[in-house]
Order: sequence, then C-alpha cells, then structure tokens
Amino acid sequence: MKKVNRFSISFCSNICKRFCVSIYLLSVCSLLPATIYAETSKAGQAAELLERYYSGQDIPVKEALELYNKTKQDYETSKIVEKEEAALCYIASCTVLSSLYSSGTLQQHEALVTGLQAELEQNIRLNTASASVLLGFADFLYSQFAWKKDNFSVIAALPLLYRKILLKDPQNKEAQVKLAVWYTNAGNYYSRSMNGFVISQEPYLDLLQKHDRFNAYISYSSFYLKIYDTQKAYDYLAMAKDLYPDNIICAIIEANYANGKTGF
Repeated sequence: MKKVNRFSISFCSNICKRFCVSIYLLSVCSLLPATIYAETSKAGQAAELLERYYSGQDIPVKEALELYNKTKQDYETSKIVEKEEAALCYIASCTVLSSLYSSGTLQQHEALVTGLQAELEQNIRLNTASASVLLGFADFLYSQFAWKKDNFSVIAALPLLYRKILLKDPQNKEAQVKLAVWYTNAGNYYSRSMNGFVISQEPYLDLLQKHDRFNAYISYSSFYLKIYDTQKAYDYLAMAKDLYPDNIICAIIEANYANGKTGF
C-alpha cells in the first residue's frame, strides 16, 4: 500500500531543493576546521554503512572494523572542544558493528562486539554527556536488542536514557518519538495511557532518519495489530517495505501475520 505524504512536493522542486542543500552543505564543510570536517566525514561513513545494512547490501567487514578503530582512536586523542563530535562518531561506528553482528556477520569478532557497551560506558562519561551523545548511545543499545541474550537490560535502560535526554532537552522530538517506539516493544499488553502516548507521537515519525523510521514503522505495525487495528498494522508494514524493499524483516513479519503471530 502506497503511503501518501501530505508534505510531499513535486519531483522537480524536490530535486532542486536537494541540489541546493547539497551545495550549501559543501560550502559549510569547506569552512569547518579540518578536525571537525574529518569527524563529519566519519559520521557520514557510519550512516552510509547503516543504510547499506538496512538495504540488504553486503558491507565489507574490514571497512566497518577500520571505521571503529579510527573513531575510537580519534575520540581518545581528541581535544575537549572536539570531544562531543568524536564521541558521536565513535558510538555510531559501534552501532554499525552491533547491527552487523545481529545479522550473523562478525561472529569471529564476538568478544569485541559483545564488549562494546562496557567499553563505551568506560570511555564516555555518560553522566555528564550531552543530549546528542546520550541519544547516540540509546541508538547503540537499541541495535543490541535483536542479539543480546539479556535483552531485558536493554529494555530497562532505554526509557531511562530517553527521559534523561528529555530532562536535558525537553523539546527533543526524536527522543520523544523513540520513547514511544520503546513503549510499543516494552510488553505484550498496553494501557490506555501508554496507547495515548504512542498514538500522539505518530505525526512525528517522519522526522526520524530513514533507518530509524523503518524500525518505527515495524514497531507501530506490531502495536496496531496488538490493539486489533489490522488495517493500520498492514499499512505501517507496507510503509516499512517501501523504505527497504529487500529487507528480510518485512517478509518475516508478513508471514507471521498470516499465521496469526505478531512481530518477528
């Protein structure tokens, strides 16, 4: 089912807008200090690897490991003024490794991947971290949900992180939306107050990055099936499939729905 986006614009104007934004970003990057520009490039590399992962493309393990080693080294040697940007890149590279591990890749690096959370918690001062760094760490924790044996620790930690982010930045809509997504995954039953919060965040799902939006659509699909709104459940599943047609999760969930099961 095709999604109708009320905010859509014509194809030509959209292309022009993207072109102008690209030119603007290139001009801004040319004015950045070399160290900040380098970190921005690494963040872009991590985002590209995640995009390829969700698209079902092969990701060179060597490239992912090299990015992790480089961003870790950069964080450890960065100056105070560069620390936050370096931390975001470091966390993003860890999220890439965790995501790859969940797909069955990097099994030969199990010790490294399973130790990433403790490593990040030791290296980054989360108690005094900014809202942006905490949000990046929350994304990393979320990436462990599929493979971590003790995933209850992830379930328990995420809402505390999102609320801590909202204390630092009450207007952080990304944290609010991701807290709503967490509610859809937190249990097998829902209360009216929980339902109300989840539904209230629906208009803001499109503010998320593409792969985060994919996860949100999958979660909302499961949520609506559990509260017996089958049409909206299939609508959200179709929206997720539109984002990443070759992602196997959609096929698994669709088969589960056909067999009377929810989620994957």
